[in-house]
Amino acid sequence: MNIESKPINFFTRRIIDNLGCVNPLYIYGNGDKSEILREIYNYYKSNNKNIILDYSQGFMRKLRVAKMNREDKLFEDKYKNIDILLIDDIQYFSTKAATQDVLYRILDFLYKNNKVTVATSDVAVDELDGFYEIIKDIFKLGKQIEINCPLI
Repeated sequence: MNIESKPINFFTRRIIDNLGCVNPLYIYGNGDKSEILREIYNYYKSNNKNIILDYSQGFMRKLRVAKMNREDKLFEDKYKNIDILLIDDIQYFSTKAATQDVLYRILDFLYKNNKVTVATSDVAVDELDGFYEIIKDIFKLGKQIEINCPLI
């Protein structure tokens, strides 16, 4: 992924400094959550961490292709074999049972193996309609941060 690098803002710096202390991290609201994920990605990628930043639509598209090619296990293993997973706009997984099945297995594995997950959404965890409760429960194990203003 080719993401332009620029100085990290104070808020994102605080997240980076404390990322291992809260897991998973769930960021929601109408602020610029995608920018935070890009900054986290750039920081850890430049420090040689095995990290994936995926947008919900891209995740679903890659999963669909993997299923068509009968490479479901390879798909999951790719996501399980990382240090940090950043996933943007998970509210789009609402009512997508097959996607949530895979997402749950990945999140559960990462959590049990002390790997970091950061997810963003437009809504709080409790407002994720059409989501498995077990996925919501994983996000409730960590920290939820609401952002409702642009980052400066």
